[in-house]
Order: sequence, then structure tokens, then C-alpha cells
Amino acid sequence: RDDELAVYADRVAALRACIDELAKTDPDRAAVVRYRAEGCDYDRIAEKLNVPKTTAMTRFHRAKEQLSHCLQGKLA
Repeated sequence: RDDELAVYADRVAALRACIDELAKTDPDRAAVVRYRAEGCDYDRIAEKLNVPKTTAMTRFHRAKEQLSHCLQGKLA
């Protein structure tokens, strides 16, 4: 059980580090990730960021790709 908690803690720490990196390199994409984590739908995110819905969706998609790549590097 302790091993599982340690692995979980490592993954959470890696995700936080990747989100921090994303916020520094691409704050627009990081904002979309933050709003999605808060439960906002794409219409609400687009409204908050004053962008078209498709732009919000694209930013989220690309942010997920960046986060996935970052996590692969940190958890490998």
C-alpha cells in the first residue's frame, strides 16, 4: 500500500511540475487546462478567454499533448 501511495505521489508531483512548465511556456493553454479542471465547459472557457469555442478546444487538445509528452519524460 505504501508503494502505491508513493507512486501516486510521484505522478501527482510530475503532473504539477508539467502544468507549471506549461504555464510558463504557454499561459493560454495552461488557462484552458485550469478552467477544464475547474469543470468549465468549452463554451464557458471561450467566454472567459474571449476566444472562439474551437480555439479553446484546440488549446486544450494541444495542452494535453504537451502534458503527455512532459509526463513521459518525467515518469520514464
